[in-house]
Amino acid sequence: MDPFSIRPTVLTICIKGDKILLIKRIGNDSLAGYYLPIGGHIDKDETFVEASEREFLEETGLKSYNTKLKGILHQTGFYGKDVIMFTTTCDTGDGELITSEEGVPKWIPLSDLHKYKLLGNSITMIKTCQKLKSNEIFIATSRFDGHDKELEFKIQIHQIS
Repeated sequence: MDPFSIRPTVLTICIKGDKILLIKRIGNDSLAGYYLPIGGHIDKDETFVEASEREFLEETGLKSYNTKLKGILHQTGFYGKDVIMFTTTCDTGDGELITSEEGVPKWIPLSDLHKYKLLGNSITMIKTCQKLKSNEIFIATSRFDGHDKELEFKIQIHQIS
């Protein structure tokens, strides 16, 4: 893989009470059928916070606020793609969820995550974000087999000032 073809993306974890907002991906791509945190590509001249808030509104119909960086993941080999994922958390108000071309958003009890089709590292990243102190972020790497089988996942917590 060309080291200069790494795509910057955002992944937004929104937890409200004992539920998390995930999107069930639809369509014909490699993520169809997976439940994922809200996210997508960072557009040119867009910050990761702007991208997180834009993607959240586009994929859920809800406005996000209080968006904070919680970690950075370098993921390689997922269906031949390499990405740098800026993981954020946010808050949101009440409102009606919308279905988008990306998928169907759904509030899922955190205790039921094991019942849904998630990527291998998703639950670890969600739980890590829940445990992080305000002065901490995670740095992670994830290596896939060229498809959807995760071969390795490493995560470290770092203090920031």
